[in-house]
This record gives sequence, structure tokens and C-alpha cells, in this order.
Amino acid sequence: MDSGRNENENKEDERTNEELIPGSEMHTVNSCIYEVCRSICKIITPKKVGTGFLIKLYKNDEPLFSLMTNEHVVEKDMIEEKETIEVYYDNQKKRIKITLNEDERFIKSFKDIDIDCTIVEIMKEDNINEDYFLLPNIDYKDVNYNELKNNKVYIVQFPLGKDMCHSEGEIINIDKYEFTHKASTEPGSSGSPIFLDKTTKVKGNS
Repeated sequence: MDSGRNENENKEDERTNEELIPGSEMHTVNSCIYEVCRSICKIITPKKVGTGFLIKLYKNDEPLFSLMTNEHVVEKDMIEEKETIEVYYDNQKKRIKITLNEDERFIKSFKDIDIDCTIVEIMKEDNINEDYFLLPNIDYKDVNYNELKNNKVYIVQFPLGKDMCHSEGEIINIDKYEFTHKASTEPGSSGSPIFLDKTTKVKGNS
């Protein structure tokens, strides 16, 4: 999965015909991605609020149902201290609490290889139906990967920890595991999924 970042904050995103949320570059959630919104999570930690999403990955060819977010949302020291986070999903209708205990569940931070990403295993006892888990859609060996440049992406997020909304903008650069985009984000948006325009294909996390 990719880690995305928005370009220079001083450059203003192109506006669309959709209604903007007053005082921001955010829009109400686009209907084309409405079905996946239940998989997008607000994460409340002892230190901050962030965004994440439920995703089905594979570990040793076995399915790994996970919560994916940024490493600076769920940090290594939080894992070492076995802190508890709150995860709201299904449009914030449902909540689970997760203690970050590596002895009980698979937890992986990718900070050591310079990827701003952490995954946390979702256990059966967390009682989240498999239908809530998205599938990734990226292959770094795919020759078409770099052709994503200039494609529009949507970022669905909880900016400032408020209601879910989305921003949109073009991918302007791709560098191995990171691409730079023009979609707006705010504190609280970190860890949100990035979708290709008018699709539900997860291309990375913001």
C-alpha cells in the first residue's frame, strides 16, 4: 500500500461543482464511494484523533483482517506501552476498543522502512463482519503503476475529528511507496484511504 501526502499547502486545490463545506476544501462524501464508507474508521488514541480503514490483507497466504492507519496515528511507543485505542466504524454507529498488545494480535509498524503505516490485526472476538473489510488494489510490479500520475483521487477522512467527508485532487508525483497529490487533508485525516476517481479501489493511505 502507498503512503500519500498532499502537495504544498500554499497551492489551492481545484474546485469542483460539488458543494464545499464552508471554510474548507472538503466535500460531503461522494455517492460513488458511499458503500465503502462503513469501512472507514475514526480512531481515537490517548494522544490524538486519526482516520483508518478496515482492510483484508494476507500474511503467509492466510487472510489477515486488519485496521490500517498511519504510523504517526498508532505509533511504536503506543504499541510498546500496550495502550488502548477506540475505533469507530459503520459511519460511527459501531465502536470497538483495541489494546495494542503484540502478544495477542499481529501488529506491524513500517516506520523502520520509511513507510508511514501501521496495521493492527482485527480478531474474531472483535466481532466485525468480513463484509466491512476492503481489498487493496495496488501492485508495485505492475508496469501501469506509474501511469496513475495525473489521475484524480478521493480521500475519505475525519478532518479535525469531525464528520466524515472527502477531498479530491490529482496525483502529481509517484516515488516508489509514496505519491504526492493535490487533495486537501487536515489534522485528523491521517491514515485515511485513498481511492481512484469514481472507483472503490484502495490505492493507499493518506
